Amino acid sequence: MVLTQSLKLPLVKAAMEAVAGNDWGCLEGVKLDCEAPAKGSYTPDLIVVNRARHTAYILDLKRSLASYGDTSRLEELKVKMMAAAMVLPDWLYKTQKRLMVDAVEVAIVDGASRPSDHASGVWALSEIDDLLEIDGVAACMAELRRRFGQRVQQLLEAEALKALGLDRLAMAGMVDMTSDVTAPIRSRINLNGPSRTFEEDRAARAWDDDADHDAAGSDEASNATCGDDEPAPVFVRVGFARRRPH
Repeated sequence: MVLTQSLKLPLVKAAMEAVAGNDWGCLEGVKLDCEAPAKGSYTPDLIVVNRARHTAYILDLKRSLASYGDTSRLEELKVKMMAAAMVLPDWLYKTQKRLMVDAVEVAIVDGASRPSDHASGVWALSEIDDLLEIDGVAACMAELRRRFGQRVQQLLEAEALKALGLDRLAMAGMVDMTSDVTAPIRSRINLNGPSRTFEEDRAARAWDDDADHDAAGSDEASNATCGDDEPAPVFVRVGFARRRPH
């Protein structure tokens, strides 16, 4: 059973004081009333309940714990999670149709899969199968991240093409996959730098537009086409920045 919504757990004062003044191992079996006076709240990312083992997991998912290395934020997070764990059995019973658990475990899942520290409650994303005792979860997450990254790259490339004014050219260059020959597309953007002034270039473009309306094969259209002295277009690769080989 996975709970993802309305997970606001109260930070009961007695729980916060117990966690601050005692070792976590000494608090095993202690359960507190979730409706007791509280000092704020904590909202985990997921609460997973293993009905077969009567065990609940409080999970906090982090993209990376690198930014937590030199600060006290990670310890503060652990204190909140442990205090919430002390009231979770009562909270589940009262809010989830009398769902009962015998044990509550907390885990911070590092999405960067850095070296884990299970004794401190830190698990790598690649180890989530062992944590939840469900085969295939880590592989599923890896595939979702791959698809997400692929989609983000596609969106960035589309926006980059649009910013460069090449999106319409890209659409015009799409051909049927069954075709073996693709006609070259003449770019209207001089990627080698301007060879004319702005006024000259605008006048030349206006002349090109007028020539496009002339009848095919006419002398005027032929002269307009031949008179264009822009250099040949240069292929532009759009994508993520890459490390250059040395």
